[in-house]
Amino acid sequence: MEHSEFDAAFAKLAEGYREGTYEGRRFSLIVRRSGDGRRNSLFARELDGTDIVSFNLFRVTSDRT
Repeated sequence: MEHSEFDAAFAKLAEGYREGTYEGRRFSLIVRRSGDGRRNSLFARELDGTDIVSFNLFRVTSDRT
């Protein structure tokens, strides 16, 4: 996935808590963004299993004006 594709997909995720499904598995998802847009994090946990997805994204410059 190219950077622009990732950025577009990540931008579609609303900040805060959500639940959803991926490949038939239920996940809880928390997305956080700093006010300046430079610090972003995602944490997802499979609700009926043990899988976890987590990352922190630190941008050198802000995409907000």
